[in-house]
Amino acid sequence: MRSAGYLSAPASTTALTLTPEDVTDSMVALAETYARPDVAGVCVCDGFGVRVVVERGALEVHDGVGPYRRTRRYDRATHGLRRLVILNAAGAVSLDALRWCHALGVGVLVLGSDGTAQLASTPRTTDDARLRRTQALAPFEPYGLDVARWLMSRKIMGQGKLVLRRFGDSGTAETIGELALATEDVDTIDELRQLEASAAALYFGAWSGRAECAPTFATKDRRRIPPHWSRYEGRRSVLASAASNRKAERPVNAMLNYLYSLVEAEAILACQTVGIDPGLGIVHADAKGRQSLALDLMEPVRPEVDGFVLDMVERRTFRKAEFTETSDGHVRLLAPLTHELAETMPQWAKSLGPIAEHVAHVLGKAMDGSYSAATPLTSRRHRDAQAIVKARKVEATRRAAAGRILQRPAAQAAALALWTCPDCGGAVTNPRHVRCEACIAADPAQAPEIRGRRGASIATRKRALTEWDKANPDSVYDPELFRREILPRLGTVPLAEIMDAASCSKASASDYRRGKRTPHVSTWGALAALARSRDGLSQPLKAPIQMPWGPRVTIAPDLTDVPSSQWKPEDANR
Repeated sequence: MRSAGYLSAPASTTALTLTPEDVTDSMVALAETYARPDVAGVCVCDGFGVRVVVERGALEVHDGVGPYRRTRRYDRATHGLRRLVILNAAGAVSLDALRWCHALGVGVLVLGSDGTAQLASTPRTTDDARLRRTQALAPFEPYGLDVARWLMSRKIMGQGKLVLRRFGDSGTAETIGELALATEDVDTIDELRQLEASAAALYFGAWSGRAECAPTFATKDRRRIPPHWSRYEGRRSVLASAASNRKAERPVNAMLNYLYSLVEAEAILACQTVGIDPGLGIVHADAKGRQSLALDLMEPVRPEVDGFVLDMVERRTFRKAEFTETSDGHVRLLAPLTHELAETMPQWAKSLGPIAEHVAHVLGKAMDGSYSAATPLTSRRHRDAQAIVKARKVEATRRAAAGRILQRPAAQAAALALWTCPDCGGAVTNPRHVRCEACIAADPAQAPEIRGRRGASIATRKRALTEWDKANPDSVYDPELFRREILPRLGTVPLAEIMDAASCSKASASDYRRGKRTPHVSTWGALAALARSRDGLSQPLKAPIQMPWGPRVTIAPDLTDVPSSQWKPEDANR
């Protein structure tokens, strides 16, 4: 039999028949699993005979199955660990190892076969009973409704953005966006739950039946998998009662469930770190054995997890050996896929950090007595304080340098200089200047009237480009098209001609010709015509443009004949 993630079915159920191909795939998977290095500060251990101990002051992790065993050693000063994740394994963790991890801020997670957290341990940075008492009252107080609105609006808005970005379904995305805005007007948490349920139905309805949501399996495995594994027909499981999402019968839903469990484990650790109780929920009602607040905190992160799974489905060819079907038909993940997903936990911890801190700060402001808004997960206050101290030091240095330059003789000025002037070798005291003040004042090109005319010319050019953008709202932009079709033919064009065609300076023309910068899209037609006239190009320039937020258009056979409305630089992250 195979350990942990390698069992074909639970011991209490009838074992499924293993073919020789299954055995071969299993051995390959074992070799691959225990050859994986640690990733992103996560130590994942699995298998039989797992031992986590402290030897001579260092943490030692022993794991593996049969001949595929490994030992990893982590010293205190150079360990680089953030998480120790134990996947449904058989073995032991010593008390010394738990103390070692606690002292060095390493979170310890023991996960079941479905990814649920059986043990979650991390140092508690904030321990204030008043905060937890305020949290317990949150579902019945206005500040609790504010927290619930904030969490649910972020989740629903994220779902709408994902539907638009991945599927291009603007109608569904717009409806989901309206539901997100409606969360600001609800008066009770029950109304908020109804909005969230409506949004979820629309959201996963947009997934159903789409080819991009169905996994691709290796050709040799397609005859060995159930036909429904290669389709996606909804989030609900036909095996679970009460329209539940548990006991997924399809690989995509199984991956979603597993990742959601990992995010829930990270949410539990985040709650413990900021001093709130992971079990006292606000949107999720209290239930036995459920970490309701952890489920609340992970809601805004769910669309990010969904996008991660869709990316995996798009770029990856799966193997049958990465999944197993139990005797009742539900799908479970196997190693090394379970290890690969567990290694993403720092990514979810980073996303959860600001959410957990925000909720803790709202509760802290509502509690009786003083509250210090700590940021142990994001270190935001520490970074802000460092930035203030750095700014003060820079300002003090600048003032001291300016004062000393006025008081000391010129011979000592070089000792206080930031750098020396390339023209005269004098001291440069202004960090925004390359040359010294004397050389700048002596340069005719830097006279106030010349600089004023230069600034006015730049401003006029920017206004013209802005007006062009407004006049062409439906245009799209693809810098790869410029680099592929136009840039290679500009190499022999004189700078003067590029300056005339693009209405730019000599320095900008040089940057365009060398490919250091991409000119504004309104100039591409003129530059294309210039390139064609120089090299006698006879083949048409034709290439499709695909923008994340714009329509797909095709460049006409002659770039000089293309209407300017087909081009416009846009912010792809808008």
